[in-house]
Amino acid sequence: MGIALWFAQQGRTHPTARQMKGQLANVIEIREDFDRNTYRLMYVAKLGEVIYVLYAFQKKATKGIATSKHVLDRVLDRLRQARAIHGRHGAES
Repeated sequence: MGIALWFAQQGRTHPTARQMKGQLANVIEIREDFDRNTYRLMYVAKLGEVIYVLYAFQKKATKGIATSKHVLDRVLDRLRQARAIHGRHGAES
C-alpha cells in the first residue's frame, strides 16, 4: 500500500488502485492481499496537493468482495471532513 500512496504523491495512480463510484467518485481504493488476509485503504488525492487517507482496514468478511455499507458511510463522512478541513486552511481545491 505504501508504494500506491507514493504513486499518488507523484500525481499518478498505481495500476492496482481503483476509483470508487457514486458519492465516493473522488476516492481511490487500494486492495492488497498479504498472509491470507485482505487489506484496503481509501484515500482522496484531488484536494489540491494534499492526499487525505480516509480509511484503512483489514477486510474481515469471508464472503463476497463488496465493502460494507457502514464502512462506505464512514468513508463518506471522512471525505466531507477532509473537504471542510481543506477549505478552512485556504488550500486550493
